[in-house]
Amino acid sequence: MAYRHKLETDTEKLRRRNRELSILNTIAQALNHEVDLARALNSALVHVADLFGLQTGWVFLLDDHGRTYLAAAQNLPPALADHPRRMGGTCTCLDEHQDGELGDPCN
Repeated sequence: MAYRHKLETDTEKLRRRNRELSILNTIAQALNHEVDLARALNSALVHVADLFGLQTGWVFLLDDHGRTYLAAAQNLPPALADHPRRMGGTCTCLDEHQDGELGDPCN
């Protein structure tokens, strides 16, 4: 009985790892397909959102001064899409990342 449980656990771990590798491969392909950073990020974001079943997504990057900026977005709500300046500033994830305290993704 213990052997069967371990086998099921190992199989599930293998499935999860294969999915993770598949997602990483999809991102790498999308990023390597484009030369332009903005198009590459938007392409990767479309794929990631699809793989995770998400409707909305965004990518922040750091500029030369260590400040975050919105580099790519998909299907933002009108209140944000129509007013991109509202995506500036800070949020919990960005603050924790800047402080080196971000562990798991947060929202």
